[in-house]
Amino acid sequence: MKKIKYCITGITALLSSAVLLAQTADEIVNKHIVALGGKEKISQIKSIYQEATMKVMGNEAPSTTYIVDGKGFKAEIDMGGQKIVQVLTDKGGWSINPMTGATDAQPLPEEQFKASKGQIYAGGPLFNYAEKGTKVEYAGKDGNNHKLKVTN
Repeated sequence: MKKIKYCITGITALLSSAVLLAQTADEIVNKHIVALGGKEKISQIKSIYQEATMKVMGNEAPSTTYIVDGKGFKAEIDMGGQKIVQVLTDKGGWSINPMTGATDAQPLPEEQFKASKGQIYAGGPLFNYAEKGTKVEYAGKDGNNHKLKVTN
């Protein structure tokens, strides 16, 4: 009987500590926003210009990204002399991808536009997500990483 009591007490203690350590999606998003500099600083950003280099199948691909907060996003990637361009606004988007044979601007399919629309914001899709009509849910942990399900 004592062993059962100790087991139940131990299990209860473990479950209680797990509940105390559990985080909500809002807590994780808030920590993320603080790590980026906080709401006040992020709210002051009006535009972003970023240069980067990606490695794709052993080749380097320079890229340039422009964001005008809440209005537009443009990404250009140079893949071996061929430029891939994607543009998003708050109303729609288009892309040019010579790797797929599209050398002229092609409108983005509605589902792709909806999935990418969060990129037009300087703070990213998690910044002020509720005001944008986005839903964020905690989806558990993967090793040391917290997973969030973001639905717009």
